[in-house]
Amino acid sequence: LSGASALSPAPQSPISENSWGPWHKVSQCRPSCMVKGKGFQLVSRECNSVSGCLGQRDTFQLCDAPASANTCGSIKSVDQYANEVCQRYRVKYPTVLSGKGRQLPPQPGNPHSACIVACQDRVWQDTHYQMDVYEDGKFPFGTDCSPDHRTKAYCLNGRCLQFTDEGVPLNT
Repeated sequence: LSGASALSPAPQSPISENSWGPWHKVSQCRPSCMVKGKGFQLVSRECNSVSGCLGQRDTFQLCDAPASANTCGSIKSVDQYANEVCQRYRVKYPTVLSGKGRQLPPQPGNPHSACIVACQDRVWQDTHYQMDVYEDGKFPFGTDCSPDHRTKAYCLNGRCLQFTDEGVPLNT
């Protein structure tokens, strides 16, 4: 067709990472029940861009909820929690486990090791077995797993996640 102009599609707005509204809480803060632990709450935010937003709409956020005997039964250290788990599994595996447990530091290649209870071998005391095949073999939500004092990291379902200053995970 002569004289007809070619129609070009309208330029699309780029998807933005900065078009999110503020986080607002969707649930109450659930206390950690661990010494030096943090509570968690579910939060959500709205995308303010017609073309969409990069990132998550819903996530967990750190929060401070006073842990008490009413909400937790007792507040435990990581050693107390790990020892209790390993004592239970010692009954099941008496020839393998000593009954002592601990929190391992994050390992290169296994950054989540600090969120898995490690039970000591009965004979070789430098050997530990990670108990992540069992639900109680993971440290509770909010257990501190920071590799150093500069990093803010906490356990969430057996994974050690770093958190932003807003208290949301850097990446999940």
